[in-house]
Amino acid sequence: YSFPNLMLHASGWVIAEYTLNEVYKNMPIADMHRKGQVHIHDLSGGIAPYCAGWSLKQLLDEGFNGVPGKTASNPAKHLRSAVSHMVNFLGVMSNEWMGAQAFSDVDVYLAPYILKDYIDLVDELEKEGLSKEQAKKIAFKLIKKDLKQSIQELLFNLNFPTRWGGQAPFTNFTLALTVPEDLKDMPATVAAKPIEYRPDIYKVENDKNKNYYTYEDLKDFINLFNKTFFETYLEGDANGRVFTFPVLTINLTENFFKLPKELLDIILEANAKYGATYFQNCINGESGLRKINPRVSRSSALASKATGFPIAKIAAKLAVGYTLDEIPNDITKE
Repeated sequence: YSFPNLMLHASGWVIAEYTLNEVYKNMPIADMHRKGQVHIHDLSGGIAPYCAGWSLKQLLDEGFNGVPGKTASNPAKHLRSAVSHMVNFLGVMSNEWMGAQAFSDVDVYLAPYILKDYIDLVDELEKEGLSKEQAKKIAFKLIKKDLKQSIQELLFNLNFPTRWGGQAPFTNFTLALTVPEDLKDMPATVAAKPIEYRPDIYKVENDKNKNYYTYEDLKDFINLFNKTFFETYLEGDANGRVFTFPVLTINLTENFFKLPKELLDIILEANAKYGATYFQNCINGESGLRKINPRVSRSSALASKATGFPIAKIAAKLAVGYTLDEIPNDITKE
């Protein structure tokens, strides 16, 4: 027995009847459903949209706010608070939609927070009298520990049954693993502010006249995030049970096979053991598939499910090189 489930079942029956009687009014499909000739799935959500993809960067840049009379938060300035914003945002949006809520390039957008926390900690340790090298060594150990804790909080909190009906929020994450082309030269930001370049703490190649870090500069921190993420995923919960959410997709590019061996190994181990991820093919191949535009792919994620219009289908075809006149209309077939 679960009271939230009872509430969902009771209210869901009312909404399902309303959907059949009003949304599908005078349509043969409603009568066919009642006769068992066809089944319309999730009728209890017939007045709600299905799935949606959201901009993680916008959430991190602007904070979780904007609803009059509700608690508002400023942009996150640390990894732990960024994770908290993600969990709460996905939980809230899951109560307004029937299906999955998605973020793309999670590893890329969270990497700046790891770097910024590392820089801040080095500065703090130096103020306490440690040498630069001592501070960097200790800070890196502490940052790895904090990253582990943050990912544990992310995974556990996304799998607790906090959604209506006693369910866990249905969430999807895409991990880029390598920096998408359209993000490479963009400033790596925390709370919408570029991270000041600090070669004394973290130096990168080709840094002449460099004032801030770009996402391309943070490959080490992206790798660290992903390695820690899959390590934590493989551990499971307190009973060793695999985490159901988020559903993971990995962008498979030419650079995938150039990742550090220890990262590749743990990704493949997670897939061999649990079938952990989907792989999105973004590689030119003999089949003729052309590179997917990451910006189009990112912005169109799940849009067709949210609106009922095949935006994602059309966007995907445009992304791999089709033109609009080559895509037939789903209704007229022309």
